[in-house]
Amino acid sequence: MTWVWIYVAASAVTTALTFVASRRLGDRSQPPLVMDAVFVSVLAGALWPLLLLGVVELSSVAAYSTAENWLVKPDPDDHLSEVVVTLR
Repeated sequence: MTWVWIYVAASAVTTALTFVASRRLGDRSQPPLVMDAVFVSVLAGALWPLLLLGVVELSSVAAYSTAENWLVKPDPDDHLSEVVVTLR
């Protein structure tokens, strides 16, 4: 029974945070669609374990790419590594 209460509490917190984030980060030039935001927030609250797995997976990919950059030694004959592309 304790697991049910933990799931419900985490669901409520996720729903509230998703709703607040959608209202704060949403496009202000469009009229607010509150029912759509509520629906997506409730859906995110029900599926919060999947959101948690996604965050863990994203952080592990970021850690892997950072570690890979630290471990790779640059090849002096590789001239492609000298090209820098800025993202804007």
